[in-house]
Amino acid sequence: MSCILTMMIIKNEDFEKIALTNIRPAFHRAKPEYNIPYAKEMWDAMKSMPGFSIAEAGDLTKAEPYYAARHNLMDSLAKSTGAVQFLEIAAGWSTRGLTVCKRNEDAVYVELDLPDAAKSKYQAIWRIENGEIPSNLFIHGGNALSYEDFSNATSHFDLMKPVCVITEGLLGYLSMEEKEQITRNIQLLLAEHGGTWVTNDFKSKVKDPNEQARIENYTRKLTGRAQQDFENDDQARRFLARFGMNCEFHSSPELQTDRLRAAYIGFSKDARSTDQTDRR
Repeated sequence: MSCILTMMIIKNEDFEKIALTNIRPAFHRAKPEYNIPYAKEMWDAMKSMPGFSIAEAGDLTKAEPYYAARHNLMDSLAKSTGAVQFLEIAAGWSTRGLTVCKRNEDAVYVELDLPDAAKSKYQAIWRIENGEIPSNLFIHGGNALSYEDFSNATSHFDLMKPVCVITEGLLGYLSMEEKEQITRNIQLLLAEHGGTWVTNDFKSKVKDPNEQARIENYTRKLTGRAQQDFENDDQARRFLARFGMNCEFHSSPELQTDRLRAAYIGFSKDARSTDQTDRR
């Protein structure tokens, strides 16, 4: 495998508005009909945070089964890997890490989020758990595009065990250069440990142009960034192939929509990246 090094100027403030996109999913996951562990407790903890504003989530009046179905699909694929070491990037207000750690004391679950988001998440779990944090749950503040931050967060892992990397709803907000940087970091981690990347972030643009326009407008209004999905599956596969990765797309059994699919991405330690560009 070739090691690709880059130099990017990374400023956390450039990404802080992306964290606002985690509020709406948390609101809908907390609804009792979805029965997602700790989701209601997390929402209650969020609302008690200083400076928290529900208005930042946009319109919450419309029912959104999408977010619960997405969460469940990601859970199912992550469990299917058989991993006991997990790295969730930009976990936001997800309760997946808390659930895994409470159910399995042998698991190691690391969340990597921007510093302010990580601090708030730690405080929320502290409230949910009455002043305790599971000893196998690690919440790191940093930027996943920074290899130093990425490496610090993954220092908890056993080198002899594979890792399941999880990203749920992040890469669509990143530019192509940023997508490449985070994929390189994941590539290096999987090359060292083995394992799998589970993500819904390699979805293509939706077929309905009006729906795609609605998604792009929502993203631009909330984050100031353009929604940057792949044009189609072939483009996503070619992108991953540059890093020695291959993917299988899975649809949700709960909600049939082209908005919701997740990819099970494998990496071969023997594979060489075809992207030989050194951008130092």
